[in-house]
Amino acid sequence: MTNEDKDYFVIYEYTSLEVKKILESLYIDSYQYLGWDLEGSFPTYSKNTVILKFKRDRKIRNYPSMLDLQEKGDLALGAISQMEDRQHLTAVKTAIGTGAIGILFFIISILGFSAGKTSSAILLTFLGLAGCGLSYLSYLNTLKKTITKMDPLFDRQLEILYGVCEQAKYLLSRPGSDNTRMLQLCASRI
Repeated sequence: MTNEDKDYFVIYEYTSLEVKKILESLYIDSYQYLGWDLEGSFPTYSKNTVILKFKRDRKIRNYPSMLDLQEKGDLALGAISQMEDRQHLTAVKTAIGTGAIGILFFIISILGFSAGKTSSAILLTFLGLAGCGLSYLSYLNTLKKTITKMDPLFDRQLEILYGVCEQAKYLLSRPGSDNTRMLQLCASRI
């Protein structure tokens, strides 16, 4: 450590985020462009999430502009995360509905066996099995349709995020406030 290093005092700001594992790389890449250094990625009790811990020098270049970009980036990342949830939630709802109809046929078939109507009870049992089996297929079909429908929205949020990261990279690499032209060009992409 040189004397110059000893004289330089850095004030850091810290943040930690709980994010889905599937989006971990996207968060790490985005936050690094926004001036954050990854301190670590830690598992949570949930198998699907991790905690990311970052730190950033409070005296980075263009700090106020970076805070604005951070807010835009967080909104885009939040929207991406919500879309990821929504895709699976819609598919799960459809599968539960189809499975519930299958279970309803099973219940009616049990009542049919109790009432002595064996032939109709057997038919209802097969319908119940078919309903439960179709629930998985309806999950896959709905998930595929939802992903196809949401792809343009997802791509739009990614473009916003990429624009934010591009602006942030430019702001961190250029000193001073002569960045208005580049900011206008980048903002036109967002």
